[in-house]
Amino acid sequence: MSWGFHYRFNFMNTSTRNNYRDHFFEHGHWGIKVRQTLVALICWLTLFTPIVITSATYLAYLTHGRHGHFFWHYTEGFQELNFLVIFLTFALGMIAVFCLAMGYIQFQRSRGLVNKLSLIHI
Repeated sequence: MSWGFHYRFNFMNTSTRNNYRDHFFEHGHWGIKVRQTLVALICWLTLFTPIVITSATYLAYLTHGRHGHFFWHYTEGFQELNFLVIFLTFALGMIAVFCLAMGYIQFQRSRGLVNKLSLIHI
C-alpha cells in the first residue's frame, strides 16, 4: 500500500471504508474456493497428525498397552510428556486466572463501577 493511497483512504466515507470484498464468498471464483479449502484441510491435517500420534502413544503408556498405540517406546519421551502435561496444566491455569480477572474487570467497567483510570493505580 503506497502512502498516497493511505492519504486518500483516510478521507473516504466511513461506510465505504469498512466494506471489503472477499472473492471466496462471492458467486463463482471456484478456483479460489477449491485452493483455499484444500490448503486449510492440509494445514488442519498437519496440525492434528502429531497430536493424534502423541496422544495415542501416551494413552498406551498410561494403560500399559491396553488402549492406544505405541509409536515409540523410549522412556525419555514419556518423561518429557509427563513434564509437558504438568507444564501445560499450569499454563492453562494461569491463562484461566488471567481471562477470568480481565472478564471481571470488563464486566465491572461495563456496569460503570470501575473506570479505566482507577485500574492504573492498582
